[in-house]
Amino acid sequence: MSEEAIQFTRTQLKERGWTEALVKKFLDPPDATRPNPHSKSAAPMRLYTASRVEAAESCEEWRRAAERLRVRSEAGKALAARKVAELVREAEQLPITVNSIRHHLSAYDTHLEEVAGRIGVSQAEASIRLRVYAEISATSPEYAEECQRQIPFRLLEVAS
Repeated sequence: MSEEAIQFTRTQLKERGWTEALVKKFLDPPDATRPNPHSKSAAPMRLYTASRVEAAESCEEWRRAAERLRVRSEAGKALAARKVAELVREAEQLPITVNSIRHHLSAYDTHLEEVAGRIGVSQAEASIRLRVYAEISATSPEYAEECQRQIPFRLLEVAS
């Protein structure tokens, strides 16, 4: 097989460190196209000869552009990792304890289901919610402040 017969797909180029931007700047248009073997309705595969790919990769301009994109990609990944860590820290500080007590250590959901669809359901739900928060506050005073913070939001849910 001659060197010209060796052709790279976009997937193979990405494995070699190419990005879409680098392909567009240094290789497009493709040397050949072939029907996509995975899907007849997909765009045709674009193929690039090995000699053109290797010539572009040996060019100083390509190396600088590839390095700039690599640095930018790493910065983006680092930023994403910081954002993930920040969100996890926020999630860890959410007042889950009161919600856990409300749902798992009481028959809260069962009581709400019992009144669903009946006349006066909004008032009954509000009463149940207030009683549950009062009980949590009485038995676990360390959560009383969080209960008081949640009450207005939970009562708005009933009104909606």
